[in-house]
Amino acid sequence: ASKTPTKGGGVSYANESGLCDAVLDGAFSKTLTFTMCRDETGKAFAGWILAALGDRMRFVGAGGDLDKFVSVFERAKELKKGTEIAVLWRIEGDVQVVIREPDPEGMPGVHLSLDDLARHPAFSLHSNALCRAFYELYIGESSVAPAVRAAVAHGAAELLDGERISSEYSKRSIFTERLK
Repeated sequence: ASKTPTKGGGVSYANESGLCDAVLDGAFSKTLTFTMCRDETGKAFAGWILAALGDRMRFVGAGGDLDKFVSVFERAKELKKGTEIAVLWRIEGDVQVVIREPDPEGMPGVHLSLDDLARHPAFSLHSNALCRAFYELYIGESSVAPAVRAAVAHGAAELLDGERISSEYSKRSIFTERLK
């Protein structure tokens, strides 16, 4: 992937759209993790998601899926600063939500990791339409968070470069083994 340095010290990728499309369309599970920067009510968080996705989900006939999805946030009375919310898009089309409250003050590491919590998500529903719509909010063409989209493109490019290097190394290793 072709990289261009930016003024802010970041990197821009020539094919950001292609890289993000590959992530969206890739046959693998994905996770977006949010960390609350301030205290927020679950109802307000749910309202933001409804406002962002409501029309689209109703248009494709999946408004009920969206209502079920936001209900997990509406049930959370308060999402305190430091709360982590992971939205997992499983390869089979399931959307899962894991919520990890911040560690109590002075007791770091008390709670289970997000990976451990993912074994028992707070919410799970099979809905490819909801998965796609939610992820397109962040890494689609009209991203609500361009910095997230750029970070995803960067990560995808790094993975591709790493895979290319790994592939070249393994070919070289096989070749040199044959010479011996």
